[in-house]
Parts: sequence; C-alpha cells; structure tokens
Amino acid sequence: MYEATAPRLAQESYLNRSRPNETAIKAWQTCLQGAFITGDRQVLPSLHPIPSATPANQEQQPSSISAHLSSQPSSIQDVIGPMHELWPQEDIDCIRGCLEDGQDIEIYGDGTVSKGKGAHYYSIKPAICENPKYLCLHGGMKTSSNRSGIVSLRPESFSIVAALSVIQAVLSVYNITSSDSRLKIPVHVKSHQDDKIPYEELPYEAQMNVEMDRMADAVRDSPAPIPPVPDMIDHDFTIRIKGEVVYSNVSSALRSEITGRAMKAYLKSKYQWTDVIFEKIDWNSLEAYMKSLSQQIRTNVHKLHNGWQFTRQRRNIFELQGKEDFELKDESCPLGCRDTDETHHFLSCSSKPGFLKSNTELRRLDRFLQRYKTPQPLC
Repeated sequence: MYEATAPRLAQESYLNRSRPNETAIKAWQTCLQGAFITGDRQVLPSLHPIPSATPANQEQQPSSISAHLSSQPSSIQDVIGPMHELWPQEDIDCIRGCLEDGQDIEIYGDGTVSKGKGAHYYSIKPAICENPKYLCLHGGMKTSSNRSGIVSLRPESFSIVAALSVIQAVLSVYNITSSDSRLKIPVHVKSHQDDKIPYEELPYEAQMNVEMDRMADAVRDSPAPIPPVPDMIDHDFTIRIKGEVVYSNVSSALRSEITGRAMKAYLKSKYQWTDVIFEKIDWNSLEAYMKSLSQQIRTNVHKLHNGWQFTRQRRNIFELQGKEDFELKDESCPLGCRDTDETHHFLSCSSKPGFLKSNTELRRLDRFLQRYKTPQPLC
C-alpha cells in the first residue's frame, strides 16, 4: 500500500502480499498519474490546492462546509459530488471534533466501472466507530473519464482524492492549523466477499467495502451526466476531441474519430438513416460488447450482422471462373434439405446436421439469456 501523502521507498513491499514486478509498478504509476486531478510528474501527483477559507475580507468567508465546497472549481466539485449539501451539521461537527481533539479518522472508498462508465464513493468517519451503516461524511460522483479509456484504478483513486479534499476543506473552514489526528487509509480489501459469505459474518473492513461498492454502483447507474475531464494545469499541451480531453489511448481515439466520420456517412447512405435514427443506436454499448468477444467470435458476429456468411449465394458471387451456368444457379443448401442457402437459412435448416447444430446453439443462447434474467418477451 502506498501512503496518501508520499510514495514509499522502492525497496518496500506491499502489505500482506508480494511486490509486483517493475513493469507492473511502472504501469501503475502511469495510470495513477492519469487518475488524479493534476500531476507534478513525480511518482505520485499532488492534490489540486483548495483555496483557503480565510480571505482578506472576513465577511466573505464561507459560512459552512457546503458553501465552501460549492465555491471550489468545477474540477473539485466533480470529484467530491453534490451530497455535501445534505450532510447533517452533527456529522460535520463529529469530524471537526476528531481533528481538533487528535482522534483518528478513517477513509473508505471504492470505484466501479461498467460499459465505459465509472463512479466512485467515499466515507469519512471516526476510527472508533465500527458500524458499517453509519457513513458520517460520505458522497459519490460519476468519474470524469473517456469511455474508451477508463479503468477501475481511476474511480478508486478519485474516491480517496474526494475524501482528502473534504478533510482539507474542514481544516480550512474551521481554521484548524494543526492536528494530532492520524488519517487511517486501510489496505486493499478483496471486493464482493458477500457473494459467498453472509454480510453479517464479514469483517468490518469488508462490510465497509460492500457498502462503498453498493453506493458506487448506484451512482454509476444514475441518470446524472459524466463530468468532463479537467485540464492538467501543468501539461504543455492537451488533446481534445469535440471539446473532451483525451488522456489515454490517444492514437486509438484519434483513429476512431477520423475513420468514424467516414463510417457514419457510409452507414447513413447505405441504410438511408437520418441523424435522428443514427443517434438512437447505443454505439458505445455496442462497442463495449464487441470488445468483450474473442477475435474469432467477433469476426462471426460481423459476418452475421452484415450478411457476409459463406453461403452458396455468396460463393457464386466470387466463384465465377471455371463454373458452368447450372452450377452458378445452384443455391440449394449443401446439407441436402433442398432449401435456398441464404443468409439466415442455417437457423431453420431441416437437415439432421443443421438441425442438431442450430438446436445446440439455441440452447446455449437460452441459458445465456436466463443467466442474465432477460425478460421473457425478449427470449
């Protein structure tokens, strides 16, 4: 585990596990630099500085934590989330009291990624409290990201950044210049332990992980928009596509943007689609699904979708040389059912080999739909 304030020495190892190899460490460092708000090109980037709540004119000082956080740049607000507006004053006073009295504080956080969307959730609470249902100061937000480049490390890192930013705001608003409190950030906890072990039997840290995971999933699936990726203030240049900062997979993003325009024009022309019809298709979900398939299955899906299966109809298009006229006119099923071997004929072929194969695949499809609880009208 790496400290929140400084990188550990190279010779130190992870707690409770062996240290990864150097290639993995370098990849982790690169991802972490991209995960935080800003970076200083060191092993760990520093937090974006939150302005002091003590201005020259005392009358302009924010009257509450919520007012202070609401006055921050959008890059800070998009990490912390809007839930600070609902925090009870007694919970804020609880964390304030811990900082003033030198009591230990714990941070819990988790992130989630699904179908190109990420979200994070965090909780700040006194270390003496071990009630997983009491989250004290907590909140979450969809993680600013590019759909094609987000990985779980980004929202997980954002959850810690958000919690540290809130603590920094408490210190600033209440002018706490020093504190003996120790910030306890637990080591990595194995996720989804409640899949096999009852929630009540899990250790406290695992229960907190379950709570953070549930909350993060709820935020991710909410209708709220994904915040824009903030600019890196110390970077020499920034690449943008349609106003969105591209921070990873730059070559792939540029290639998709350049070729995507031509592909969009081709599809609209081929199928006579209007812009309205074209935008009704969830292209991002379709892309995520295709990327989840192996190369061979992906090729077969492309063939099926575009009508490119190697049927007798298509074979005759490409095998003109050396064929007699009667051979080119033969479009019957090669398995002997005497039906025309067209694009989707294999689904209804009555010959024994074709029937057995289609039944096998349909049973497999049926099990897949049942596993994911697909509504009956769609099965």
